[in-house]
Amino acid sequence: MLTVAVVYLGLGVRTLTAAAEPGAGPAAACLAAADDPAVGVRYELLPPRSLCTSVVDGEAVEVVVAEVATPVLVGGLLLAAVGVAATVVVVTRPRRRAAGDRP
Repeated sequence: MLTVAVVYLGLGVRTLTAAAEPGAGPAAACLAAADDPAVGVRYELLPPRSLCTSVVDGEAVEVVVAEVATPVLVGGLLLAAVGVAATVVVVTRPRRRAAGDRP
């Protein structure tokens, strides 16, 4: 779960840093115009990335601001699922008593 949290928090931090870097390409230009109501930032879950959407000459334009490698996220989700499954097995498994512990 920690890997998944780090992936998405890192994505948000990179999006904010891209907005602060002047002249870093079309993503920074799009984010600089964030006061315009026609400009917005949205996040996608798979693949994990942030997009800046703006309307230029009546046409919607999307620029990828930041993205994370999908295998990192999938690996984190897989490890989280295995951890949850292992916890369920351990908790629901009947406990055995030693021969000397019986009343």
